[in-house]
Amino acid sequence: MRNYDLDEEVLRAVQGSGIKLIITVPNDRILAIGYNPWEATQFVQRYVVPYASSIKYIAVGNENSANLGGQIKVTTAISTSLVVNAYPPSNGVFSNLGFMGPVTNFLLSNRSPLLLNVYTYFAYADPGNTGNICLDYALLNSPYPAFTDPNNGLQYYNLFDALVDATYAALSKVTMTASTNVSTPNRSTPRVVASETG
Repeated sequence: MRNYDLDEEVLRAVQGSGIKLIITVPNDRILAIGYNPWEATQFVQRYVVPYASSIKYIAVGNENSANLGGQIKVTTAISTSLVVNAYPPSNGVFSNLGFMGPVTNFLLSNRSPLLLNVYTYFAYADPGNTGNICLDYALLNSPYPAFTDPNNGLQYYNLFDALVDATYAALSKVTMTASTNVSTPNRSTPRVVASETG
């Protein structure tokens, strides 16, 4: 579950419930937290430390000195619109490698996942969709595979799976071309976690 506005009532309510949250550093606080260690420490002390047992990820933020790095991962969310050439999914690449290269290196070096906002209906309703995406495929209701990826033989029953796999393909292309000076034992791809969908 994602908590966008750092609602402490929500943070208190999920304590002990087993629900894990993604908390988000608000856009208006990113620069202050990123450049000022005191601001980062205050953020961690107020929103992370008291609720650490219920927090799984922090979206857009900095590592902290509270020794919670092994429990709570810092990550960011992207839209599937950053993945181009996504048909078939194995051909997926990022439209902006200058942005996604450093993001991927950060995620790999911190063993953090990439949060992915997957809106299949928006892809269906997009004016650029020339009828290639049928409604059942977009809404995860297709009883039959819509297509088979010719590069790997995987069959796709829904657009959600295809978009996630296209993102994995794009990540694998970034990690194949990334510099080798990133200190990670395994140059695989970061795990993709669907953080929003609809």
